[in-house]
This record gives sequence, structure tokens and C-alpha cells, in this order.
Amino acid sequence: MRGRLLRLVSFIHLDLIILNLAFFLKQDIIWSMKVALVIDDRISRPGGIQEYVLGLYDFLEKHGHQPLIFTTGRYSKKTKEGRKIIGIGVPFEFLGNDAQKAIPLIFGQKEKIKRILKREKPDVVHIQGFPGPLSLAFLRYSSSVNVMTYHVVNESALTEVLSKTFVALWKKIDENLQGKIAISEVAVDSAKKFIPGPYKIIPIGIDFDRFKPTTSRINKFEDGKTNILFVGRLDKRKGIEYLLKAYQILGELLPTNIRLIIVGDGPEKQKAKDYARKEKLKNVVFTGSVSRKDLPSWYATADIFCSPATHGESFGVVLLEAMASGLPVVAFDNPGYRSLLGKHSQGFLVFNKSISALAQALLILAKDKELRQKLGKQNRAFVKQFSWEKVGKEILKFYQVCKTKQRPKAFVSSSGL
Repeated sequence: MRGRLLRLVSFIHLDLIILNLAFFLKQDIIWSMKVALVIDDRISRPGGIQEYVLGLYDFLEKHGHQPLIFTTGRYSKKTKEGRKIIGIGVPFEFLGNDAQKAIPLIFGQKEKIKRILKREKPDVVHIQGFPGPLSLAFLRYSSSVNVMTYHVVNESALTEVLSKTFVALWKKIDENLQGKIAISEVAVDSAKKFIPGPYKIIPIGIDFDRFKPTTSRINKFEDGKTNILFVGRLDKRKGIEYLLKAYQILGELLPTNIRLIIVGDGPEKQKAKDYARKEKLKNVVFTGSVSRKDLPSWYATADIFCSPATHGESFGVVLLEAMASGLPVVAFDNPGYRSLLGKHSQGFLVFNKSISALAQALLILAKDKELRQKLGKQNRAFVKQFSWEKVGKEILKFYQVCKTKQRPKAFVSSSGL
């Protein structure tokens, strides 16, 4: 008995020593946590929320925490580059906000979810995006600290109907949350239609070791042509039709010196390929989906990045990836892209859905290598503020605030993010 008491006293003394040291060094001590990252869509689908979840997972693991991902579908115990992923329910595919998505059908999964929560005992349940059936189930049965990051922009007429029809549901979700994050002001405005604030704005992170100008390029495209790159799901709102038409104008002015590389897959792919063939567009390459491992090489191979998304963007993961890779970017002026590029004078934001404005911006960059290099360097310097090392630490601090049962409005960011 005496020995146990001495050991207990020793542990208490050790904790006090660490906390006092942290006080004098003015450092935050964040103990190791188990964090459940819950995403209703497929984690395997290329997309901004998926990249956020995978990036946050890697950051948490790197810093000694125990992340795990809950998603829809079936997964082995360790998939997606060694990460721990648990699939629940059957994915139901649908088209929402002009983009292909999936929600999990989780009928009869209530006891399974309860068992998982009891077995894993997460310190934090962090749901992602608009709360779907899986997120709602976790919120209902979780006794952990519950946090939500709101990523999406809902612009359809259905949004207003849903926001006013299911008021009791949104209130219940809010009651079960200890903290709410949004990735941008645009996302906050969308989120408040359903779940009231306050929200802590913490942007998306980017891995600077993964996306960098020195990544090896793809040899077969090293032939002197100026490579214009598009990366994204080929959904209608991503605006690939506008880029093809702008490229057609460019092709008449610079017929042999440019190439358009389209990385991604989706419902608009065949329509885009048919247009390129019908109009006899030269040097248009459709790669289809590429692996996460190979994606940085496609950015490194490009000279210009273009994302003509017309709506539905809350921030722009691909813009961060391109800028971290040292590329100049051209994009349509939608609210989400404006929230990032509007703060940065070196971004080419052009009138939304304007083919001529898009072609003109691309032409300026295609003809001026020195300008491309200058803007690329400035872009990489600008997005360093979004490194996962900075963004991830803000999220960890927010977890700690939520664990003390304080509301998000009492939290003040130390980095200004």
C-alpha cells in the first residue's frame, strides 16, 4: 500500500514538473489523444474534404496522437497508405450541389456504432462536412468531446427548404457539439443556415513536403510546350467546359506551344472528351484519376494551373496544392476562391463563366515564362501560412478548449489563422 502511494505521489510530482516547465517556457502541453475523424462520403473519393481528413490524420499521427477514420463502405483494417479506416454502412451515390457524392445507408448499424465507440473510446469525435447519417449516429451515441468542421457551400434552392424544415434536427446537432470549425467565412455563412454559431475559422492545411517545385517531373511532357494543368473531379460545377473553350481560343493564337492536361474523373469526362475531339483540339491530355502518390508530379510538370469552378467552393484545396508547388494560378471568381485569392494580389481571379477573360489570363501567362516563375515563387511563400504544422496545431488547441467545455467564442487563435 505504501509503495503504491509513493508511486502515485511520484507521478503527481512528474506532472507538476512538466506543467511548471510548460508555464515557464510558455508552451502548450497537449496530451496524446485518440481522435475519430468521421466523414459520410467515401474517403476513397478524390475531393477537398477527403484531402483534409487524410492530411489531418497524418498530422495527428506524426505528433503522437491516435487518429482513426470512420467512413462509408468496406475497408480492411489498414488502407489508404497505412491509415486505420473503419467502414460502416453501404454508400448510396447521388448528385448534390452539382457534384457526385455518397451518403452511408446505416440501417441496423446502431449497435455496431455503439460497440465501436465503447471499444475505441475516442477522446474527440471530429465530424466533417455537412452532417449525414453516419455523423448523426456518432453524435447521438458519443460520450466524447464532439467537434464539427464545416467545409461545404450549399447554394441550391433545396438548402433554404432544408434549413427551415428540420429546425429541431439542427438544434439537436448543435446541442451535441462542444465546438464548431469552419474553413472560411464563406463556409460560416453556409453553415449558419443550419447550425447557429459561433464558429472558429481554421483553414485547410497543405503538406509542404509533399507539394513542392522540386518534385520530379513527368518526362514525356518535357518537350518545351507550356503545360496548363487542371486537377479535380469532372463534375459540372468544376467548369471544365469553360476551360476547353478558353483553350480553343489559345490554340488559335499559340497552336504548337501549349498543352492542356486534365487530371481527374467524373460524369463530365466523356462530354469533355467529345468536345475536344469534335473541335479537333490539339494536345489535350485526359489522364483520368491519378494516385495521391503521383499527384505532386503532375503539379511539378505544369507551368500554369487553372481551376474554372463556377460555384460550390468554400476554399480551394487544389489552389493550395498548385501554389505550394510553385505555380501561378488562374481561377474563376467564385466566393470560395475569392476567400483565398482575394487576400493575395498575385492570383488571377477572372470574371465567373467568362471564357474570354479566362483565355486572356492564360494567354498572358503562357507567353511570359519570367512572370510565371515570379508568381509561382510568390504563391509558394503566400501559402506557407496554411502548412499542416500551423493549421494542425490550431485544431489541437481547439480540441483542448472544447475538452474544458468552453464555447468556441472564448477561443482566441494564437497565429491569426
